[in-house]
Amino acid sequence: MDPMNPQKLEVAYHEAGHAAMALSYGLKIKKSSLIGTAEYRGVTSLEPFERKNTIEHAEREIRLNLAGFVGEGLFSENKIKIDPPTHPELLDSIKIVRDMLNDEGFRNFANGLPDFYQRNLNMIIDPTVRGYINCMLESCFAKMIPLKPAIKSIAEELNRRDELSGEEIADLFNSCIRSSLGADHIKHSTSVLQGINMLGDVPK
Repeated sequence: MDPMNPQKLEVAYHEAGHAAMALSYGLKIKKSSLIGTAEYRGVTSLEPFERKNTIEHAEREIRLNLAGFVGEGLFSENKIKIDPPTHPELLDSIKIVRDMLNDEGFRNFANGLPDFYQRNLNMIIDPTVRGYINCMLESCFAKMIPLKPAIKSIAEELNRRDELSGEEIADLFNSCIRSSLGADHIKHSTSVLQGINMLGDVPK
């Protein structure tokens, strides 16, 4: 693949977004690859991890899905592009939200969210689902902005080499975290990553 191809770099940012989100949750990555995928559609695969039938785990699943779009958006003037509108990661997120709506407490919360039409979400007919997906995109941005240097580093290396192992991705990620926080703040870096896991809030 041509490393100067802007479409390829865009997909590398997408996959780096997935990878950074997974690592922020303490999940392990098998690999990220741009090889053998149609139209520069990459893939990031994770090692098996525990999935529970809870709202918390469902939200984690949605963030893992949406993180690719946010990874791209962080390097495109913070604009989300979901192309095509039937992207499997969006469709899977919509299905998860619909299942979550069976929980009365969550349903009451989601019904109180504002309905947004921006971010290419007008393909979602249900205003409650659309509003919650928008809320989760905002949550992903909040979680990932502090990780932007790591996402950039992973994406550039993936763009150059076409495939990275989970260990290589984790090394790039951890190196950027250490560099951005300084050698004397390694302990704080752990607390930052833990804080990132909580409701999408960026630790102050």
